[in-house]
Amino acid sequence: MRYADQALLSGCSGGGLAAILRYDEFRNLFPGSTKVKCLSDAGLFLDKFYFSSKHKVKHLGAFKFDFQSIVEFQSVKNNLPRLCTNHLLSRQTNKPFFI
Repeated sequence: MRYADQALLSGCSGGGLAAILRYDEFRNLFPGSTKVKCLSDAGLFLDKFYFSSKHKVKHLGAFKFDFQSIVEFQSVKNNLPRLCTNHLLSRQTNKPFFI
């Protein structure tokens, strides 16, 4: 891996969430000059808007969830950067965040 120019960590569904949570660990396997990217395909259902086939914005109300419950259920808090968990999880436990 020390000779890689580029690296991509990807996953879909549960693997997408794993890619997000393990990115820093993966990044540290490469020299600083290597371009490392993470592609999470459907790792989480976000509480955001999406476009339907008619290109109208609809709300994903059926998929609202408490992000804190995912963190607790999957026991991943120790894998998240303390800067994020100390700052965000104490204030907005129902909002996902990206690092």
